[in-house]
Amino acid sequence: MKRYLISTDYGDVLAELDESERNALDGPLFRLSRPTPEARQDAPFEVPLSAFSAKVLDILEGLGTGDFRAEPKVMELLKMEKATEELTRIERWAKANLA
Repeated sequence: MKRYLISTDYGDVLAELDESERNALDGPLFRLSRPTPEARQDAPFEVPLSAFSAKVLDILEGLGTGDFRAEPKVMELLKMEKATEELTRIERWAKANLA
């Protein structure tokens, strides 16, 4: 389980990634919560939400898409859409739970 500490306009969010997921395009990538002091220490770094998009794309590449196959351009668009979806979900969670 990898942990990322993400700074949003509403406060910090702990995003935990389960790397056992076989298709990164299915379902949410992260379990979101308020960061505890221990979790803050375990997170490798704190990153602003706007800068986390590049990391999400890296995560999508690393996890792969299981058996799903598509043309390279389509796959690139799907990964960008998934990254945007995850960033929006993190921001909405922060607004609903930290504001």
